[in-house]
Amino acid sequence: MASLFDYDDSESEEESTEANAVTAAGPSDPATETSLDSAKYFSLVMVKDRKTEMYVKFAKVMVIFQYLKLKHNGNILKHLAEKFKTTGYIISDSTFSEHTLTPYDPENTDAYYSYFKERCKEGCKNGANLIVIAPSMTNMHQNEYYLYLAQKTQYVVLVVPPLVTENYPSDHGQAKSFLDINVKIKSSNNFQHLFCAWFLHEKDSVELRNEAELYVRDCFENSIDFKDYFSKICSVEDFRTHYNLHHKRQDLAYCMTAMFRSIIDTHAYFREESVQKFYGKMAKLFIVGFIVSPHMIAARVKLTQEQKKLWKLPNDLEESCPISVYPSELIEKSKVKQDVEVTLSSSKCNRTLTYSGQTIHAPTESILPYFRGRSCHIVLGRVTDAPIRNADYDVQYAVYRETNAIKSNADFHDDDIGRSIVRRIGRYWFVYLKETLCVEGFFTSYVKAENYDIRRV
Repeated sequence: MASLFDYDDSESEEESTEANAVTAAGPSDPATETSLDSAKYFSLVMVKDRKTEMYVKFAKVMVIFQYLKLKHNGNILKHLAEKFKTTGYIISDSTFSEHTLTPYDPENTDAYYSYFKERCKEGCKNGANLIVIAPSMTNMHQNEYYLYLAQKTQYVVLVVPPLVTENYPSDHGQAKSFLDINVKIKSSNNFQHLFCAWFLHEKDSVELRNEAELYVRDCFENSIDFKDYFSKICSVEDFRTHYNLHHKRQDLAYCMTAMFRSIIDTHAYFREESVQKFYGKMAKLFIVGFIVSPHMIAARVKLTQEQKKLWKLPNDLEESCPISVYPSELIEKSKVKQDVEVTLSSSKCNRTLTYSGQTIHAPTESILPYFRGRSCHIVLGRVTDAPIRNADYDVQYAVYRETNAIKSNADFHDDDIGRSIVRRIGRYWFVYLKETLCVEGFFTSYVKAENYDIRRV
């Protein structure tokens, strides 16, 4: 049997074609997919509750930057490297030079890509809490390899598109460089977000993929602004060839447009009438989640309907929460309940924290026992110097605000909670920490295997 991490680049094109043929036939039925035993990778499968946001406990995060501009994000990598010395793998141009003693040069492309692959593989094998892949030169086949490793080792994937805050000079003259560009073009934003949706829901929606393909083609052929935007940099045909835009399995790497920098702006954008008109019912599917806390690497998750089919509710859920209990009561009860050791669901990735120098239950010290298992957090860990009160205070402050609202019979809005909220919805408790980590991105949990990847094992 091949190793969990075996991946043959030579098979990529052939299997990619096969996968496209399968996808074109329509979404597959999870019940008929014998190649992936969901119980092997996930401890829960949800089938009943269509409205509830569920959680993935102790998932790990892989952040894939696409064409990282050190000018904008260099400090992010430095911050992460300092805060997660023993629990994270930062893979970038600078680490390539440090580890190989070879300066990055276009002539060293093979060594460069090999280094990124090996380091990513090493991080997955060691169960690192955080793997940040930040190349200055992206490559589709590299991305396929990263996603293959992420899916096989139960990592949550965050893809951060290129940050391009500059557009055309206001006089529409020839731009000497990207720094001269300062006028936004609407169609490029639409282009980006269709790719975000395509990337996140590639296995769930043939309709969305086809829509994205038609839209991209339309942008190049019919949108003068869009065509001119890229023709000032290079010819449209060169752009298509370089970014492989004829390939149906392209991903978010080649959006070439601005990344939203805040949750508020993102939600505001998707509430715009023009966006609803462009995307209709699909607009709500675009944002799957966010990294939500600067001190705890945790993420809010909302699963798609197709992903929910791979989850099921535990039989004792009804009995475990027979009545509604307010967060303040749970906090009081938790004071007398000792923390318990947590066992990870997958034997292939249960080394998430054992290699980090921290105890396996350290990430949940500031998430109270009664909140565990009913939270929509993906919990990775906590930075070693993070004050415990930071998360605890947020939770208790939310409880205080909620209690006062209940007593005064007032409406309770998320925006009034400050940095966090703890809320019961039906039979579930949710903990939202509203602070935003400096690394932001769209992400999805790979609960379903890529057709062309799973056959490699």
